[in-house]
Amino acid sequence: NVCSGAFTCAPPTRQELMLGFTGPEIAALITEGCIIASTEGFNRMIEEQMSQNPLVAVMSSAQNWLRGVYLITKVEEDTGEVAFPLERPSQLEQLKEMMNDHNADDDQCSWESPDGTEYCLQPEGSLAGIQQDQLRTAVNQLVTPCRLVFKPKNNTLNTNTCADDKVTAVNLSRPFVPRGSLLTRATEIIATAKASTVDVTYYRGGPCDNESIVSCLVLGGRRTGY
Repeated sequence: NVCSGAFTCAPPTRQELMLGFTGPEIAALITEGCIIASTEGFNRMIEEQMSQNPLVAVMSSAQNWLRGVYLITKVEEDTGEVAFPLERPSQLEQLKEMMNDHNADDDQCSWESPDGTEYCLQPEGSLAGIQQDQLRTAVNQLVTPCRLVFKPKNNTLNTNTCADDKVTAVNLSRPFVPRGSLLTRATEIIATAKASTVDVTYYRGGPCDNESIVSCLVLGGRRTGY
């Protein structure tokens, strides 16, 4: 039977959805130092999906989870802030176009998310110290690499839960050799740290910000091994 009445039930929150998929015991393990690994059954399912439809590997994040072994290196509470680390000029131009489309007739620097939340540019990151009324001019003068920070226009409405926390993890099963701007950035960091004699191995994270360097682990230590 098909219900013809009005659907009035509130949709589940992201936290409720995650707990429904994983259970509270697994969700409680999303902490720094824990490792999340894909099971063999899950790997077979992903491989079967990709063999049946090769576009799955291209258009989804499935490849990131195939035989994944993720070490969680940081868990941060989500305050509603959105930061964009921009490595390439095209990324900066895309973000400026997004702000121009949303603020075509004024000097505001903001953009709107699909859920209707308006995010306003902040005098932080690469714009630290800039006056609020000078942000638009400063953005137009920026060059990459840079980092722009946005916050919800009405942050008092922020209802984020632990399901919205920002999780940083490294996939220990996917080493790779960096190239292009990523290699340049990594070389600069190593030179600044005076660690040119250290043997550095690079690993992929997940599907988010996969061109950004987000953590550096130095092996050793008594508790976690790094």
